[in-house]
Amino acid sequence: TQIVEGSGDISYDPNTKQFSGLIDLGTLPTGSYDIKIHTSKYLKKLLPRQVITTGTTTQMPITTLLVGDVNNDNILDILDYQLMSKQPCFGSSSPFVGGCGEGDINDDNAIGIVDLNYLLSNFGKQHGD
Repeated sequence: TQIVEGSGDISYDPNTKQFSGLIDLGTLPTGSYDIKIHTSKYLKKLLPRQVITTGTTTQMPITTLLVGDVNNDNILDILDYQLMSKQPCFGSSSPFVGGCGEGDINDDNAIGIVDLNYLLSNFGKQHGD
């Protein structure tokens, strides 16, 4: 098994609730690959058997990324809730102190009830791929 990491610029569109962007995986031989997507505050998502053709740009299928992984351990659990709801995080605004920045799930430069609701809405879907 070969693991290849890539990085690139992605952006989130709050109107469509979708990410888009380009990720450079280097030069891979044409073939079928399992692609794992990860970005801060979201659970990892596995996209199995994606066909990559050397020298081309490959469109990944639309998939849902679950938000709320405040401590970035790929699990939505009580630790995320505790980190977000503790003082000085809950109710604070940017610039954040004490590792609170990941709690700003909706990127409005404040940690509040909307952020907590995002976490709780995905709480039953605890583990990423």
